[in-house]
Amino acid sequence: AEAFDAVAAGLRAAVAAHGAAAVAAVASAQLSNEENFRFARVLEALGVDQVALAVPTGPADDFLIKAEKAPNARGARDLGLGATDLDALLQAAAAGKVKALYVCGADLLRVADADLVERATARLELLIVQDVAASPLAERAHVVLPSLTFVEKEGTFTNHAGRVQRFHQAWSAPEGQPGDGEIFSEILGRLADAPRGFAAAAVFDEIAGRHAAYAGLAWAQLGDDGALQAGAGEGSVA
Repeated sequence: AEAFDAVAAGLRAAVAAHGAAAVAAVASAQLSNEENFRFARVLEALGVDQVALAVPTGPADDFLIKAEKAPNARGARDLGLGATDLDALLQAAAAGKVKALYVCGADLLRVADADLVERATARLELLIVQDVAASPLAERAHVVLPSLTFVEKEGTFTNHAGRVQRFHQAWSAPEGQPGDGEIFSEILGRLADAPRGFAAAAVFDEIAGRHAAYAGLAWAQLGDDGALQAGAGEGSVA
């Protein structure tokens, strides 16, 4: 609770002192649609629209192997996360234009130039890192929010072809340890008049009611094979 209070108060103070343009975020393509939807709501409550998406990339071909090595890049973009170029965001931070940065589930040193990350984080008044493992970036943070791995959670991913697929909890989470969805909900509850609970099924149906690409989809109807988004054509295997 102390960490949630610190994050909400710190972000609110940064907006009050410098304006929403001085606050930015880096979203993760490793999180579920439901978790990213809650993250988007947190940023919406603050009026923050500088949001980059950290996506590891690698070798690709024209058939099965995709350049983006992440399960939910399309899903994150569907929800409005990732409109800002990551390097441009870090350059703005290095220039002192971004004062507070919330990095979720992404080790920037893996996806961006190390010197740029160093210069960007050195200028920040507030760095929040939310992740499942310790990292050099977390060591620099003013607030660290530990979370859970995907095997300890349930939710949906949207693959490159627009197929929405459920994943199931395979391992029990440590007692009292919140996942990303619960963390975002707690922070949102401190920033706005919003419930602090998090249930993936209910949040997915909320997504379907707010985002056209998910219109007509329902958690209970996804099944083992998932379902295509509205207007999506089936592509190659994810």
